[in-house]
Amino acid sequence: TIDEALTIIPLLYHVCGKAQGSAAIDALQAATNTRSDETTYLSRTVLSDVELIREHLLRIFLDWPFLLEEDECTHDTSQQMSEFMQFSSRFEAALFRSEKPFSLETVAIPERNLLFKSLGDLENFLETHIYGCLPDLWLKAKARDVIFHWMRQEKCFPARSCAVILEKGWAQDGQTIIPFLPKLTAHQCASLLFPKTHLQSDEFIASPIWEGLPHETSALSRCHQHPLLKLLLAHCGTGLLTRHVSRLVELALIFARIKHMIGQLVSPSLPTQIRRDTSISTTTDIGVGMVEASRGILIHGAFLEGKLIKDYKILAPTEWNFHPEGVLACALSNIKGIDEAHIKRIANLLIPAIDPCTKTSLEVTYA
Repeated sequence: TIDEALTIIPLLYHVCGKAQGSAAIDALQAATNTRSDETTYLSRTVLSDVELIREHLLRIFLDWPFLLEEDECTHDTSQQMSEFMQFSSRFEAALFRSEKPFSLETVAIPERNLLFKSLGDLENFLETHIYGCLPDLWLKAKARDVIFHWMRQEKCFPARSCAVILEKGWAQDGQTIIPFLPKLTAHQCASLLFPKTHLQSDEFIASPIWEGLPHETSALSRCHQHPLLKLLLAHCGTGLLTRHVSRLVELALIFARIKHMIGQLVSPSLPTQIRRDTSISTTTDIGVGMVEASRGILIHGAFLEGKLIKDYKILAPTEWNFHPEGVLACALSNIKGIDEAHIKRIANLLIPAIDPCTKTSLEVTYA
């Protein structure tokens, strides 16, 4: 049943449970042509975005300190990690009290003071530990020299980590020619997830392609039009430095979006209709939900028969990015040099930068 599915799905995905729950309820509500009230819908979107921020921070705090070892430096991130890991539960309590966010019966009851306290603490965390200034101020960098100066002079370890990539000459390593996935409509996703035969669907989910080609879905693909990333794309393409900075750009952009949504939630003039272009009833008994998760677009499709789910499909961003001919394969094949230690070093930076959401192992062999 729908209720059973909404209970099970978030439990299956510990890493991105909020995004999975949000995509699931969007797909199932679309299939039944129902929807939550606008405050509840917006509150779920805030939760998914806070989780997206958490996942970006996890990658930064888990992976980037290794770059500092190139300069024989260390950086203990354990205290900061325990701090930012609490933001998801804090925002959930401020938006839904003790209710389950992804239940059909749940209605969000935002608590203004708790929301603003959590928002202020998150902004302070990003300013202190990530940017060295307010996130929206950092986003205003419009010259390549400005961002390079930030990397070399700012004391925050993310800046220094990016500086190591620049100073070691690794900025252009791992460039790709894989196109960015365009914004797909729900109707397009429904036709891909539920084609005429199940075999076609299984093949597509295992190795998805769009218009005959594998595509990339990531922070870079979503934010590549931002002026700062345009500068870096022109300077070092889709290489290692651009990918690292794209995570910082999206982190700041998502925080700005959360701030805007919370402003809507606590305002007495909340619009009666919030634009929803990520969930739509496509045909009778079929619904699609799409959520931008930290690793890329997450797509759920539900096919109902009466009150029961007849078929359910999940297309995760990992399937796009780790396609056998996809962006990671392309990036690894474009690592410069022939030294095995260097190849391993760059590969071990590229893999978490593209982020598989699963355990990986690396082996270098020679043809």
